[in-house]
Amino acid sequence: MNEPIPVFIIHWNRPYDCARTVWEFQKQGVPVEITVLDNGSIKENVERLESIIGDYASVVRLGKNLGFGPGLNKGLGTWLSQGGGDYVLLSAHDAIPHEGCLSGLIKAMEEYPDVGIASAEFGVGYIAVSMVGGDHI
Repeated sequence: MNEPIPVFIIHWNRPYDCARTVWEFQKQGVPVEITVLDNGSIKENVERLESIIGDYASVVRLGKNLGFGPGLNKGLGTWLSQGGGDYVLLSAHDAIPHEGCLSGLIKAMEEYPDVGIASAEFGVGYIAVSMVGGDHI
């Protein structure tokens, strides 16, 4: 895989946690292009986040707290308007992916071509996939 996977991280007022999440996705060994979607954080927290992450991710200020799903939908809309691609990753600002998480998700998607969604299961160390049509593996 040569093209970086777009990663959208929703953020609200937790710059240090979000910076750690950015770093953990950057060191997965899979090329990524990370965009932090700031969900209306106070100015100081957005500025702090921007100064910590530097060039490791870009920050898009949504202007107000849209909520988790609607905020991430802004990232999906951007991804789709740019032509989409094989993969897109959505994350909370405090998610810490284990080593190999992204390559595991990609492997799951490639092994099951009818998969529509693959998700790392929080805290249990395995990947759940949902097939188009609603079946689960």
